Amino acid sequence: MSSIIAENIKAEQSDCWEEQQLTIISTDHWLLCWFEELILPTSRYLHSDVKYIDIATGSLAEHIELVKCALHERPNAVCFACTDCAMQVYSATVAVINQEVLDKEWTNLAGANFHCFFLATNKLACRTLVAGCNDLTFAAVRDSDQNLPKLGVDGFFKPLDECGSKGVFKYSSSGETPNPQYNSSGSRMAMGSKKSIVSDPILAKLASRHAELGDLLDPEIVGLVEEYVSPESRRVVISIDGYVWNGKIYHYCISDNVYKEKEGKPEEFSHLVTPSQRLTAQEIEACWKKYDIVCSDLVRRGLNNQFLDVEAFILKQRSSEDSIVVKTMEVNARTFCNQLPMFSQLFGGETGFEGCMLSAAADMLHGIAPPMSILDDAEGTNTFSSRILLPMGGEGTEAGKQAKVGICAYLPAVPGCPVLVRGFQVSYYCVEGFEAQVYGIGMSEEMALKRCKEFYNLMK
Repeated sequence: MSSIIAENIKAEQSDCWEEQQLTIISTDHWLLCWFEELILPTSRYLHSDVKYIDIATGSLAEHIELVKCALHERPNAVCFACTDCAMQVYSATVAVINQEVLDKEWTNLAGANFHCFFLATNKLACRTLVAGCNDLTFAAVRDSDQNLPKLGVDGFFKPLDECGSKGVFKYSSSGETPNPQYNSSGSRMAMGSKKSIVSDPILAKLASRHAELGDLLDPEIVGLVEEYVSPESRRVVISIDGYVWNGKIYHYCISDNVYKEKEGKPEEFSHLVTPSQRLTAQEIEACWKKYDIVCSDLVRRGLNNQFLDVEAFILKQRSSEDSIVVKTMEVNARTFCNQLPMFSQLFGGETGFEGCMLSAAADMLHGIAPPMSILDDAEGTNTFSSRILLPMGGEGTEAGKQAKVGICAYLPAVPGCPVLVRGFQVSYYCVEGFEAQVYGIGMSEEMALKRCKEFYNLMK
């Protein structure tokens, strides 16, 4: 039946995407070439009218004005933001526009909710307020704390105003650990100051309009500590991606976050694997259950027509009779940017029922139902995700069936190498100041990873 549905959609919407206008926010890390050469070619928006806004330099106020002007000048264009700094700008722009009294009716502001973005991005707010996210012991860190709070177990310190793993470190439950953001002067920091929970007055003002954030906006709060999940206790770390279309939650894909445990470096990141190659059917079910709990709590606050990513730990079971435990690591109210080229190349183009993540995100911004949502509605919930995510051991799959696997390997930058180098089913991408990301596709994780490493060695 899916092939019939696919043909009907292609017949009805064959020219639909070529007519669409799209504005993409590029950053200091995700450059125009990354979109133009690694993602758009296998997306439905290859031949669309695409323009870019670069936020690599300038202030948040300037970035908001750039996006606002772009949306005003091209009222039929929508804005795609793939990473935290880009989504921060876009969601703040939407919030600012919605609060202004204008003589223009804006019709291209979908796919961003500042309240939900703030809850997901601010680590303490997420743990405190979002359902399904308080399953690790945690505590707030204030700039008046000389030492980090004791949790009774080893902990992880996370500064509130940093993205990714910047400023994050593990500390022992024994002894005292100095607070890296201790304010010895004792002078109170103003809302929106450098050490505040928000690092810009615009964000502080927008956040203050949401009553539930309340005490979490105290400018003395500079971070949080949370329970450390040791490599010995976790079976796998995963990224769970889905989306909300017209208020309904849809499942997309689960990827593996792989660390260098075999090399004796369990805290050092190795590579991402899409789709997951490590989960049983029962674990997949438990992951989506966790995802639905987290996502539903944000949907009730206004999250709609966009992707949501939940990173989580699956803990080891002591026996086969133990229930599967999935604990939230963090939440991202945006597309999974690091694997965006893999989603496009694995699930876009002519690979079946087109499931490119960028295309689906842009579809929703335009008010177009993504093809995989139509598939799920017609053939049963989660038809798309079950097609591309095969349980470990191949349970329920056709004999001899193999699915393509995409890898994003993190490796040291190669001095003198161009930002982007492409090969057959493999690419090297590295911007100065960042690790290199090598994308490879194969019929297995091992094959794709080998392709990445061999291509990387050619770059050296």
